[in-house]
Amino acid sequence: DRLILNEEISEKEIYQAIKKLDGTKTPGMDGLGTEYYKSFSEMLIPKLLELYNGIMNGEKIPESWRMSLIILIPKPDKDLTDPGSYRPISLVNQDAKILSAIIANRLNKCMYKYIKMDQCGFVKGRQMSNVIGRVINKIWRAQREKIKVGILALDIFKAFD
Repeated sequence: DRLILNEEISEKEIYQAIKKLDGTKTPGMDGLGTEYYKSFSEMLIPKLLELYNGIMNGEKIPESWRMSLIILIPKPDKDLTDPGSYRPISLVNQDAKILSAIIANRLNKCMYKYIKMDQCGFVKGRQMSNVIGRVINKIWRAQREKIKVGILALDIFKAFD
């Protein structure tokens, strides 16, 4: 897995990441949106390849990647005096998003070996119903075997808002 994660980035990976860029997303602070990268991918891919492999080999990431602009977008039909009525949008440069997508795709190939089945949030193919079913099975087993158990429920209201 380490070899897969650390291997040099290929032009194919960059092309696939550019192809999957969401055209509805806002550009970063450099103003270069997804259409720019899609339209000029043939010219950009060799430069991005050099940049990304340099970063993978320990070179410093561009300073522009250390900055993002956060804009607050009001939620529809909400009280604008309430801070909870806004959704933050981070404007991140597309070149940083492309490298992030490549790394995420690589991690996606091996992460299932390391993330236990109890973790269902943000893991493709896993659902809360799987965890609920496992909890019910544990309760039935505890009752059948007359084992005392406790359940801890945490309130994660708006944890990802």
